[in-house]
Amino acid sequence: VLLIRRYFKLPVDKLLFYRGYKNENNNIMGGELWLQMNERKIAQKIETDKELPKKQELITFCYNLYKQKKYVDFIINHLLIHYGFRNKDLNIIFTKDKKVISKTLQNTKTYTDNYIYPTKSYVWLVVNDYKTASTYGKKKFIVRSKWFLNAINKVMEKQTRLIVNPKEKSDVSNEGIGRIIQDMTYKKMGETRYFKTIIKDIFDNHSDIKERKNLLKLYSETRGTCVETIISSYSTGIPI
Repeated sequence: VLLIRRYFKLPVDKLLFYRGYKNENNNIMGGELWLQMNERKIAQKIETDKELPKKQELITFCYNLYKQKKYVDFIINHLLIHYGFRNKDLNIIFTKDKKVISKTLQNTKTYTDNYIYPTKSYVWLVVNDYKTASTYGKKKFIVRSKWFLNAINKVMEKQTRLIVNPKEKSDVSNEGIGRIIQDMTYKKMGETRYFKTIIKDIFDNHSDIKERKNLLKLYSETRGTCVETIISSYSTGIPI
């Protein structure tokens, strides 16, 4: 509308004020439209967050996947629930080559992907390629769950990556894994709403302040983000 009115040399002052703009002193003027849009966004977020399940529902769903021998789905849900991973973190290559995992653990630049390396009793999980890697660096974890280890070995019998194209069984780019992961989650919730559920559980079911801080710190490290961002962006009690 602004472009059309300007083309025909019609006044646009009221439209600009309604939309909101910066004056010569860099101060925000007007902005009723922005406020209305933001209010709708906040209201929608609050309403959506009311529908979040209990964390235990996600855990039950996850272990039922294992019992159903849906091992890829189980691995993905396990990492989303217990590590708060983003979609990109899950673009993982399986390796049985000890040299590969040794090199990537040594902070060399030879291997820069995300890797899973199973041993006889635990799994090495190394995440190099994720959203905030430039800030938080390499993420390294040892997963000791026997169910997780067994699921990894089962999947490695058939494929070399955790996530492949469901039809063609070919590699998937970071940009293409989001929909695949969402389809594997509980009620197709997706990664972001999983993490909101986890954070909501911390505030709802852990009243001890020290315990709550420790859990937030844990997920801060496994996800690769600061506690302040977790609280402001994923805590459902803060509608912003």
